[in-house]
Amino acid sequence: MIKTLLLILVVNSLYLYGQNTLKWEKFVSGVEYLNTGEEGDNIFIGYGGWSTKPYAVQFWCEKLYNAELNKLGVVKIFSVKGPDSPCYDEKEIADSLMALKLIEMCSSNKIQNIIVAAHSSGAFVAHNLFQYLFGKVKLDVSELLKDKIIYFNLDGGIGSNDCGAPLDSNIASKLNRIYAVYAYDSLSNKYSSNYETMILLGHKFTNSEEIKVNVAGCGCIGKWCLHDALITKLPYNPEKYDLINDYGGINDKHPVQTDYLKVLKIKKPN
Repeated sequence: MIKTLLLILVVNSLYLYGQNTLKWEKFVSGVEYLNTGEEGDNIFIGYGGWSTKPYAVQFWCEKLYNAELNKLGVVKIFSVKGPDSPCYDEKEIADSLMALKLIEMCSSNKIQNIIVAAHSSGAFVAHNLFQYLFGKVKLDVSELLKDKIIYFNLDGGIGSNDCGAPLDSNIASKLNRIYAVYAYDSLSNKYSSNYETMILLGHKFTNSEEIKVNVAGCGCIGKWCLHDALITKLPYNPEKYDLINDYGGINDKHPVQTDYLKVLKIKKPN
C-alpha cells in the first residue's frame, strides 16, 4: 500500500513538473526572475504581502502569467517575497539593485510597460523601489522609466513617516497609472481590510483611481479573507488570510484573481 502511494506521488509530481516549463532564476535574495522567451515588450513585478515566502509569490506570479499576463505582452517577470515586517522596517530586499536592473532593461530593450502588482505590505517594498528610481536617490536620472510603470496596489498601504515608504506626489507623477484595488462581497456587503485606504489612494493623485473587485461567492466571512481574495478567488480560510495556501495553493478550485487586470484591456497600456 505504501509503495503504491509513493508511486502515485512520484507520477503526480512528474506530471506537474512536465506542465511547468517556466524556468526561474535567482536575481537577488528574495527576488526571482523569469524570462519567458516569448514575444512581447512588457515587464511584470509581483510583490507578496507581509511574510509571504519566495516560492509562494513565485507560484502566484506563474498563475497570473498563465491566466492573463501572457495575453498582455508580458515576457519578463520579477517575483518578490513578502517583507519580514508589516512596515518593511528591515529593508532586507535589494531594491536598489532592482531599480538598476530595470533601468538597464529599459535602456537596452524596447520595454513599453512595467506592470507592478503589490499585495498588502508588499506595497511598501514597491514604494521603496519607486523611491530609488525617482525619489531622493533618483537612480533613473534619464527618466527612462517615467510613465512606463502601471501600479496596482492590492489592498495595501500608502506609506508614511511612521510605517512604510510613502507614495508621494513626486513619485506618483512619474508613474503612468495608479490603481487602488480592494475587494467587496456584494452578497455579504463586506469589504477587504484596507478598503478605506484604497479609496483614499484612488482619489489622492491625478493619475490614481480605485478599483472595487466584486468577489461575491468567495466564501469569506472576515475582512482578512477578503484581503486575500485579491490573490485567489476562493481563499482557503473564510475567517482570515492563509498565506501559504492562498498564494501557493492556487489551482482550478482556488483560481488566481485577475479581475483587476481587466482595466488593461479597456485602457490599453501606452
